[in-house]
Amino acid sequence: MALKNEIDNYFIIFIDWGTTNFRAYKFHLKKNKVFEKIESNKGILNIKNKSEYIRILKQTLKKFQLKKNYNILMAGMVGSKKGLYEAPYVRVPTTLKKIALKIINKKILNIQIKIIPGLVCKKNNLYDVIRGEETLAIGAIEKLKVKGFSYLCCPGTHSKWLTIYNNKIRYFSSYMSGELYSAIGKGTILSQSLKYKSPKFSKIFFNKGLSLIKKGYSLPNILFKIRTMDIFKQNNASQRNSFLSGLIIGSEINEISKQKNISKSNIILVASGPLTKFYSLSLNFYKIKFNLVKADSCFITGMKKIYESSYK
Repeated sequence: MALKNEIDNYFIIFIDWGTTNFRAYKFHLKKNKVFEKIESNKGILNIKNKSEYIRILKQTLKKFQLKKNYNILMAGMVGSKKGLYEAPYVRVPTTLKKIALKIINKKILNIQIKIIPGLVCKKNNLYDVIRGEETLAIGAIEKLKVKGFSYLCCPGTHSKWLTIYNNKIRYFSSYMSGELYSAIGKGTILSQSLKYKSPKFSKIFFNKGLSLIKKGYSLPNILFKIRTMDIFKQNNASQRNSFLSGLIIGSEINEISKQKNISKSNIILVASGPLTKFYSLSLNFYKIKFNLVKADSCFITGMKKIYESSYK
């Protein structure tokens, strides 16, 4: 038992609590290793009140079988107004140290909980915010030893493109690509023509969507063609689903491709799951060279850096 408690001293729980997903990692600080991972669809959109947050935390701690002497560090939408506790926003440009200084500390279930702040930027009197991707950015900077100017792409419910220069997060843009895909597939007339979350992917129809956007077709106009494809039996639901993905992601990448010096910039894709394939195909289609790093790996590295910096 004494040995177990000694090992517990080195554990910290890292939690990525986003809009649609919950991920918890049992991380050993001394061994620099993830011992266990818990994943569910209990993102903040699926949580009704504070007691439900606490219930999920209790379940997580029980599964990880930790008795005492550990902290919890959380990132993502858990720090938003709709989250467990609201963490402040840090203005960009910013650094690892400035982010760590704005961590909020709370105590729940007699456990010390830390929540990482989000970031905010402003351009043309319009604000943009991120929560969670700052951790991925810090992880990517550390893992790839990023120097000079880089773009960081973080696909997700809300895709984020961050600009990094000399280890500083200088600016970012948000794209509601993932949520738009979900809303169209569930809540519009097009849902009748789509097999939502179809397991079958068609590269041909995905590329067709990318191609039409690149040729200048507007998204609101070309979206309706999904319905006419169905009416005139031009293809099946799986193919139309891939076509929709190509249109939406294509709209995002098409705008990014017009950024100044994008072809000469260092592009880093931080992704996991099916989005890795979709964004890789899209960037290749636009002949944009990029480096791919796994989101999980960047998240763990970023969380560790922020945690360590918060104690310096």
